[in-house]
Amino acid sequence: MADTVKVTIHLEETDETVTIDIPKGSNLLEECKKRHIEMEWGCASAECGQCSVKILQGEENVNDPTVEEIDFLLFRIDDGVRLACQVECNGNLEVDHPARD
Repeated sequence: MADTVKVTIHLEETDETVTIDIPKGSNLLEECKKRHIEMEWGCASAECGQCSVKILQGEENVNDPTVEEIDFLLFRIDDGVRLACQVECNGNLEVDHPARD
């Protein structure tokens, strides 16, 4: 079996926590969509912010933010906020997906 990583997602909207095993190097949003996990998303290209997550553990296990992601998030990126559509999971990760207004 290919190398996998464990990702735990706290979904505030539905008040549930989901843990999934995904292939190392996979895109977080794409893997959530494949598994029908209730994560909000819109554009999937770092333009809308609906898929924003806060990294709680494992920030060292994700890729560096893209220029587009940095431009969209500005200072929130320093607080561990990332866009799931831009996150590549290279190791175990725990994130919080906040409820939307």
